[in-house]
Amino acid sequence: MLMRIWVVLVLWLFSGFSMASSATIWFQSESSRAAAVELRAQLTVLASAQVEPRFAHLLHQIQSAQSDAQLSPLYSEAYWLVKDYWRALATQPAGQLDLSQPLALLPRTGAVSRLAQNSHQDQLLPAVLALEPKVDDYLSLRNWLMRYLYLAEEAPQLVRHANVLIKPGERSDEIVQIRQRLRQLKYLPEASADPSYDGQLLEVVRQFQREHGLSDDGVIGPQTRHWLYLNYRERARILARAMIRQTHDRAFFTDEYLLVNIPAYRAQWVSQAQPLFEARVVVGMPTRQTPTMHTQLRHVVLNPRWNVPRSILYRDLLPNIAQDGHYVENNGFEVIGADEEVLDLTPQALQALAQQGFPYRLRQRSGTGNALGRYKFYLNNSRAIYLHDTPSQGLFRHSRRAYSSGCVRVEGADEFAMALLARNQTSPEQIAAWQQIWQPKWVALSSPLPVFMVYWPAWSEAGRPQFRDDLYHMEGDIDHKMASLISVVERN
Repeated sequence: MLMRIWVVLVLWLFSGFSMASSATIWFQSESSRAAAVELRAQLTVLASAQVEPRFAHLLHQIQSAQSDAQLSPLYSEAYWLVKDYWRALATQPAGQLDLSQPLALLPRTGAVSRLAQNSHQDQLLPAVLALEPKVDDYLSLRNWLMRYLYLAEEAPQLVRHANVLIKPGERSDEIVQIRQRLRQLKYLPEASADPSYDGQLLEVVRQFQREHGLSDDGVIGPQTRHWLYLNYRERARILARAMIRQTHDRAFFTDEYLLVNIPAYRAQWVSQAQPLFEARVVVGMPTRQTPTMHTQLRHVVLNPRWNVPRSILYRDLLPNIAQDGHYVENNGFEVIGADEEVLDLTPQALQALAQQGFPYRLRQRSGTGNALGRYKFYLNNSRAIYLHDTPSQGLFRHSRRAYSSGCVRVEGADEFAMALLARNQTSPEQIAAWQQIWQPKWVALSSPLPVFMVYWPAWSEAGRPQFRDDLYHMEGDIDHKMASLISVVERN
């Protein structure tokens, strides 16, 4: 039904075009032909993302067209569709983009006349270039996407071997096809038939692992194989969807901000396009996800107490207390009553309450064992999500760092706090005095720092695409309904 309505609307929209102008609008000059080439590339990116079946349908029609007369109205339709997709995307709330939900794309009044005017003034190319996604290193990422689509058609299919570990210095027949794959992905200039895992290949594999968020130990195991043998169309899809996500988020960016990329387990404080602070972070487990959001960092809290959320109390702490009533005191917790008073309960009473249902709150005192560490970075939001320090510093050495209950633990939190307080013109002597008393101290920032918690499983660094696991399955496998729609429109 959606496809039928779309066809009727498009026929109505372009009925005002004369056959002559429709047949020549995209082929009247070198500039207009370049605009058509650029538009087709943009359409390919959006079709690869599989967010809207009309992109794939239209691209299929363009690829099947036999003449300029057939192509020109298709390019006009593509121009409007791409333009309106970005318009509709811009209406989505900050930090709440859901690519599984279709956008309302309807013809705009005057679209045909504006397109005709651009053609008459030889302004089609600037108009099309204005539609490019606002993504760092966009052209490089698009070229990589085009390469993946080419490889999906032309590269020979490789057989994935059993998940036995291949370590540096060993020999394996699989090494030969791994060399082929790495050459296709431009990690190697050429692929030899040498089955030995030598030192040169080791450095290449380690680079590959780093660019996919893996531990760069050089051991070829299940995780490395997953990315090595990933279907090229799936690579293109991940990249295209990440470009859409980045375009939406970046529309809200300011000159200064803190960016937390959840799948990358990274935080970066940026001012005037220059990094001021970068750190590894720990994010929420898949069952307790860190949400995407656009918010503000408004307070730095030194020596914070931890008010244990009810969900964590019931899932994590009460089972421990039920086993050992001393758990509360041994871990620095206080029992808080209905009037905010601290209750003095025996270990036996606590153990019994934990087994029967716990009517009180728990609060962890400030100190070296506090789950929030020495610093809490308060964010303005209704979900009780914030950034904080942690006593569990060893977790930052892991390549996958999804261990929290939703809040974000920051490596180097002391450095981050000192930089924020210095920005706030707080003296080092005052900070030292606050730290010595081991009492919570809330410091309001005179200028709140915008915070963008985003979900970008792919991006560009130094001209190469970086990929990360779809931690929360927000991209998932190809949606069956979307795949069915694409199949239908391609058959028609």
